[in-house]
Order: sequence, then C-alpha cells, then structure tokens
Amino acid sequence: MISFLVSPGDLAINATPSNVARFLTNVTLSCSSRGGPDNVYQWLKNGMNTTIGSQPELLISLVTAEDGGEYTCIVSNAAGVTNVSVTLYIQLYTTNPETQIVLANVSESVTFYCVALRFSLSTYQWNKMEDLGIVYFQQNLTFNSVTFDDVGRYECVATITVDGANYTVDSAALGQLICKSAFR
Repeated sequence: MISFLVSPGDLAINATPSNVARFLTNVTLSCSSRGGPDNVYQWLKNGMNTTIGSQPELLISLVTAEDGGEYTCIVSNAAGVTNVSVTLYIQLYTTNPETQIVLANVSESVTFYCVALRFSLSTYQWNKMEDLGIVYFQQNLTFNSVTFDDVGRYECVATITVDGANYTVDSAALGQLICKSAFR
C-alpha cells in the first residue's frame, strides 16, 4: 500500500453567521484545509503566541467587544505548515441607552456621553431632535457655555464600517438639555 503525505494547502476560514457579530451571540470560525493526513490545528488571536483552540472549528460564545480581533488558524502536518487569518468585528452596542437629562444654568458646561462598545473604529454623530439640521460629529457632546439655543433633545448615532458595509446603532445615547431659567 502506498500512502501520500500532502502539505496543508488552500486554507480558508469561514465565520458563521458572519465576521461581523452581534453582541452576546455565538460565532463559529471554521478552518478548512486540503492536505493531510494528520493535520494539526492551532488557533491564535491578535498574533499572541497562546493557543486558544486546537480543532478545525473555534466556537466563540456570547461575544463581547473583547472578542473582536484577528484570529489565525495554523494547520500543520509532517509535510508542512500554513496559516490564514480573519478579523472578527463586533457590532456596536450600548451600555447606557437611557436618557441623560441635564438641568443647567446659562453659561454652564454640559457633556452628554455616548458609549457604544465595539472592536474597530467608530464614528459618532449627535443630532438635535428638534432641528435635524444641527449635527455634531464627536463621541461626547460638550457645550462649554450653554445658551438658550442649545436647549433641546439630542440623539447619538454610532456607526462602524466593515468591508464597505455600515452597521449603525441609533439612539446609542439620548440627552435632554433644560435651562433652569425659562426666560430669555
């Protein structure tokens, strides 16, 4: 009987349901290779030299922002070794979506906070709900010196872009600014 040993090749990773995961869902990374027999699998995260899995599939349960990153599957056998990587992105989610209500005096400083946790760079946009033409592009909305024109309700919209697709959390934070003096 003749047997052949083939170096791992045509290595691929598939993320199920996708490499953009929703908070607290499960993701399975599957590594497939042509070659063998006796392939040995090793999973690494973010280039760290610590094995986090040794099977063709890596299950990540109840993902959080900390689970985002680059996952590398290394396949080896007596004929050789190869590897492939995929980046797992975690969709934005909020930790504190309730309305922040601030009662301030004119000229006081006020900040509304938008905390959307994620892996990868996010963009933030605050919209004044009574005047959709007023938009602020920053994570936290600060008024250094409140005026009567600043009074109103504000909504933070957080967005990440992955492979050309936008993932958005509307109402990542809500703020309402009220001036103590109702007279101008």
